[in-house]
Amino acid sequence: MIDPSNQTLRIYKLPAYTTVNNVSWRDSVYRFPNFAYGRITLATGFSPEEKIRLNYNLYLGQMQMITTNGDTSHVKQLKDLKFLSIGDHLFCHDYNIGYIEVIHKLPVALGVLNIMITADPDERTTTSRYDRYYMKKAYYYFFDKDNKPSKATRASIQKLFPDQQKNIKAYLGENKIDFENKHDLIKLLTFCDELSKGHQN
Repeated sequence: MIDPSNQTLRIYKLPAYTTVNNVSWRDSVYRFPNFAYGRITLATGFSPEEKIRLNYNLYLGQMQMITTNGDTSHVKQLKDLKFLSIGDHLFCHDYNIGYIEVIHKLPVALGVLNIMITADPDERTTTSRYDRYYMKKAYYYFFDKDNKPSKATRASIQKLFPDQQKNIKAYLGENKIDFENKHDLIKLLTFCDELSKGHQN
């Protein structure tokens, strides 16, 4: 469940004294079904020639790679680490936030941070008080022209389009925009982009 707005919410149970590697949903922690070849780009623009097999682990909030020995290892979170591509998918790395996948590209882009968070076990049958429950959660971010992320909120969208604050405020008043819904945010960004183009002309 990458986008909770259009998929059924699922709760994942981690029984007491059990690791994620030993549960039936262990493959669900990954963004993609398999590790795929990708590239890493640093803030300087440097990107090593060699491609590596990558996948994003939502449970750990980490990008993982297959080493030359065939082992699974974390990609070291360096402050200089900027972009990671996996196939046609692009992730922007922010040292304080994590790996934000770019899902809609405009001058102001939309990204999503997919992670697994703890879920409320109330009203669920539990065999041990040490059982843990998790759910997938999507947090949305806007990227400015310098690829700097900001949480998708009413305040941040108006700050990103300072010359169009009045029109954006009116749009938000007329439309029920859910800032946790991908499709609503794409519509909002498309509207703002058209406003910006009209202002430039």
